Amino acid sequence: MNHPLRQSLASLVFTLLLFVGGVASAQPRVREPIDVERFEPHITYDGFVNTEGSDVRPEADRWEAGLYLNYGLNQLVVVNGDNTISDRFVSGRLGFDLIGSVTIIGPFALGIGMPLFLAQSGDEADLDGDGFAESPSFAGLGDLRLAPKVRLLDDREIVGLAIIGDLRLPTHAGDFSGGARMVSGGARLALDHRFGGSGFRLGANAGVVIREGTVFENVNALSEYVYAVAASYRIGGWDGLVTLGAEVNGATALTSDVAFEELPLEAFLFGKIHATKEWTVSFGPSLGIVPGYGIPTFRVFAGVRYTPTNNDRDGDGIPDDEDACPDTVVTDPDSGVAYMMVAAHMDWSHAQANCAAYGYTLVTIEDTAENDLVWELIYEGEDGLGHIDAHTWIGYRQPVGDSWQWDGVSTSYENFDSEVITDDYGTVYFGQAAAFGDAADMYWHEAPQTWRYASVCESP
Repeated sequence: MNHPLRQSLASLVFTLLLFVGGVASAQPRVREPIDVERFEPHITYDGFVNTEGSDVRPEADRWEAGLYLNYGLNQLVVVNGDNTISDRFVSGRLGFDLIGSVTIIGPFALGIGMPLFLAQSGDEADLDGDGFAESPSFAGLGDLRLAPKVRLLDDREIVGLAIIGDLRLPTHAGDFSGGARMVSGGARLALDHRFGGSGFRLGANAGVVIREGTVFENVNALSEYVYAVAASYRIGGWDGLVTLGAEVNGATALTSDVAFEELPLEAFLFGKIHATKEWTVSFGPSLGIVPGYGIPTFRVFAGVRYTPTNNDRDGDGIPDDEDACPDTVVTDPDSGVAYMMVAAHMDWSHAQANCAAYGYTLVTIEDTAENDLVWELIYEGEDGLGHIDAHTWIGYRQPVGDSWQWDGVSTSYENFDSEVITDDYGTVYFGQAAAFGDAADMYWHEAPQTWRYASVCESP
C-alpha cells in the first residue's frame, strides 16, 4: 500500500473517534475557553435530575434550595485512531451545584444555580498559548444560571407545561469552566404528566442555548439545541418513600455541519429518597452514550433538596393563617371514618387519583346522616367557617353510556336536586359526576367530570 493511501485511511479512522468520553482531536491547535460541565441539575421546582418540571411552589411556601455533587471521568480527552487515549485535558472533576428557586407570584418562579468545581485533574498542556505546559485549574467557578419559569398548564388539569428561560452570566473562573466572556441565554419548554395515583410520571424538555462560539482543538462550542426525556416511578404512590427513574440528556450544535464531538448524549439512572415532606435525597450513575465534549465515560452524582412547608402544611395553596383547615383530615368520632377535605380544585378523575394517592377514595355517602355530616364539614366546619366552602366532588359518577356508580363501596343512596350542568366536551366524552354545590341546602347537583371542584376523600 502506498504512503498517501495509508495516510488517507488513517485520517478516516481517526475522524470516527469511537466511544470513549468527551473527545477532542489533535488538529488544529486552537485552544479557546470552553465549558466541559454537562451536568446541570434542575434549578426550578419539581424536576427529575437535569430535566426541569412544569410546576411551581405555592406562594405561601415559595422557597426551595439544594446542593448537588457529581464526579465525571474523562470529560475532555483526545482519542487516537486505535481507540487509545493520547491526551486527557480533563480526566476527572468533582463538581458542585448550589441551587435555589422562589415563586414570585402565581405561576411565575425564578431558579438560580451556581456551579463550582474542585479536584479537576488532567495532563499538563499549553492551554493559554504562552508556550508553557501546565495542569488544568484545580478549582474554579462556572457561569451563574438564572431560569425564569412560567407555568402555562397545570398537570392537575390535563398535562403540565411551562416555558423556562436560560440566562447565563459569565462568572466563570478556571480552566474548562466557561466559554466566551459574553452573556448567553435561551429557553426551553418543559412538559410533564403524573398518571393518576399510580406514582408514574413522564417528562421532557426541548429548547435552545444561544452563545458566542469558541474552539478547542476540533471542538466547536457553538449554540445548541438541548433536549431531555425522563421517566420515574414513586413506589407506593405520591406519598411513597422511594422514587426510581431514568433520564436521557443530549444536545446538537445549531449548525448544518455537525461534528461527532458536538452531539453529546448521556443516560442517567436515579433514585430519590423522600425522607420527609421537606427533604429529598437524590443519587445515581450515568454513562456517556455519544461522547460529545463534556460527556464523561462515567459519572456518579448525589444531591439534597429542601422545600420548606411551614406556611402551607396541607399544600392546598392557602396559607395556614388563612386556611380554616390547615390539617385536612377530620375523623368522625362515632364511625371512626376519616374525611380529608381537599381545597385544591381539580377535575373528577384527578380528584379520585389524589384520594387514591393517600390510600383513600372519594367519599361514598351511604345515608342521610353521613350526607349531613359531609355537608357540614364542607360549609360549616368545626369553627363555623367551613373547611372548603366551595363546590365539592363526591365519589358518585356516571361514565359515558353507563349507569351511576360509586368510587368506593356500593350503596343505593342518592340526594340530587334538579340542577343538571352539561357541556359539549366533558359531558359527551367523560360523563357526569355528583357534587355538593350550595351552602343553603344539602343536595347534590350533576356536573361534567372535567369541571374543577374541591373534593372530599374518605378512609377505607
